[in-house]
Amino acid sequence: LGFIFLSNQPHVAANRQLVKAMYRQALRGSEVIFENPDDRELFRKMWLVQEDNSHVIRPQALEEIPLFIMPQGHGSRAFCDAFFRRFHIKPTIYMELPSNISCYRMAATGMGGAIIPYMTTHLTAPEEPTELFSLDDPPVTWNIRILYRKGTYIGQPERDLIRIAREFFAQESLSHTD
Repeated sequence: LGFIFLSNQPHVAANRQLVKAMYRQALRGSEVIFENPDDRELFRKMWLVQEDNSHVIRPQALEEIPLFIMPQGHGSRAFCDAFFRRFHIKPTIYMELPSNISCYRMAATGMGGAIIPYMTTHLTAPEEPTELFSLDDPPVTWNIRILYRKGTYIGQPERDLIRIAREFFAQESLSHTD
């Protein structure tokens, strides 16, 4: 966590209160994930996080979990590969599946884990309870586009689908987790 929490120098201690207030405001109502259990315990002692809204996850622990994952060339797989490189993780890929929903459902059986987009967790309700953690804050997003040939007739069902998708995604927020 750095110098501000570890130093006993008087001018640092004065700034520590300001930093604690800023953390308290920033973390209010958030799920907080730590890589270091000592950092989590320090934040709990300072009443910046509680037991139920903070977790310790070492990214390298993913090496021990068999993963259901999308095949190469898919956007969520590109995110996973970049995440693995960033943390020097050698994942154990149990199975490549053709959809994020399939990955999520297989992980929900308890046979392994999955790294999937938030929207998949929001739109898919597995039969088994799952534990979800966000790997990126703010969440990684990408644009969704509907393409069709210029001058082509678009029927009413297609128009309705476009309208419904616009309404749904306009209301959807990616800043929370379930």
